[in-house]
Amino acid sequence: ARGATSLCLSDCKFESCGRRGVYAYQNCNLKMDRCIITGTTDESRAALEAAGAKPKDKVLAAVTGCIVQDNRGAGVRLRGAVQHKLQAMNSSMNSGPDLHFTQGSENDAWPKALQKPSGHFGTVLDDSLILGPTPSSTECDFEEATSSDPLDGSFV
Repeated sequence: ARGATSLCLSDCKFESCGRRGVYAYQNCNLKMDRCIITGTTDESRAALEAAGAKPKDKVLAAVTGCIVQDNRGAGVRLRGAVQHKLQAMNSSMNSGPDLHFTQGSENDAWPKALQKPSGHFGTVLDDSLILGPTPSSTECDFEEATSSDPLDGSFV
């Protein structure tokens, strides 16, 4: 979904759909609940990506209870001006990082969490933490968050 759009997905399965499963960018609001993304085939892409890479972009991404597994590229990539809330997620066994935070290509913005992520992410790559030419990654389990949903009012 691109531009001033809202995309709400519940109980969906994206299986073997080629380059990527879900891509929200340039001022899109994305809300996903209990979805599965598996079997993407492009190593250069993420199965689930939210990107606000250009000046004036603002993307909101609320992803709850979703499984992102067994994809050829990254599992979840958050790029640039993305405000995100990742809750009760399982992103693992992807060939790239299971969760990747990276800077916007044209606006130098970084993703910002609206709420501490919860769930399991096999490997996490945060480009802002890389000091040398070799990326580092770690496995992360986040505790379940309990605060209210700041994005509920954004989706009508």
